[in-house]
Amino acid sequence: MPQSSSSLPSSAYAPDVAPSPGASPDAPRCLHCGAALPGRFCADCGHPAHRGRLTVRGLAHELTQQFLALDRGLWHTVLELARRPGVVIRAYIAGHRRRYVGPMTYLFFASAVLLLAIEVAFGNDLARYQESARQLTTGDHPLLTAAQADAWARIDQRFGSQMTAMTLLMAVPFTIAFRRIFRATGINLAESGVFTLYTFAQTALAYVLLIPALRLAGATHAHRSFATLGCYMVMCAYAAHSFFGPGQRARRRGILAFAAGYLAFLLLFAGTTFAYVVATVR
Repeated sequence: MPQSSSSLPSSAYAPDVAPSPGASPDAPRCLHCGAALPGRFCADCGHPAHRGRLTVRGLAHELTQQFLALDRGLWHTVLELARRPGVVIRAYIAGHRRRYVGPMTYLFFASAVLLLAIEVAFGNDLARYQESARQLTTGDHPLLTAAQADAWARIDQRFGSQMTAMTLLMAVPFTIAFRRIFRATGINLAESGVFTLYTFAQTALAYVLLIPALRLAGATHAHRSFATLGCYMVMCAYAAHSFFGPGQRARRRGILAFAAGYLAFLLLFAGTTFAYVVATVR
């Protein structure tokens, strides 16, 4: 029976590369670079030797190997950062990166988990942002009118749903402060950035564990904000202690770096939002 033109061949994709010199035309070759395959992996580029059609079982196995393996990948990164964050950060900086998820990817993952948990537990309703913004309209000398406070709340809600962007904005001043405070150790700005991304991502996952308790306690928006700041300070102190070695000095400096970075972020974000609202809303 003739094969249908819509059916896929046994190898659905073949790269436009020539076999390596000296290799038999019929010999198995790497689907990535075209080199001869001596075993399970390509000796030239390290690409796995995929043979035959992709199946559900093969796809499930590959995803499991990537994300749930105990010796590398996402699950290993989560556990190791919880146990000894300094070891993970130092290993990544030193170039031992195969066993760990990169800091930026890890931050995207942690932010997505945190945003999902917050949505499920508290929602992203405008009312709680408006309740917080109304405090700026009270007193003998209110900072904002009712319309301006409503606009502030809407901006705050919009940024609140962009968890990764907000974390990255906060990471910039923290990285600079961290580099400045720990400059005597010889750490550079890029290494400080790796410390920041891993630490902030792990903080997001730690906060996820607090969400059920906050939900049961009926915590307000202000209470949740204080809990978030507490998580950041504890995790920055813990990671700095693990990264730089035992002693109270590293912990205190880690907290100081976060306080300085957060204050700079808060002034910049609040100042920019305030200026925009006052200039555009009456």
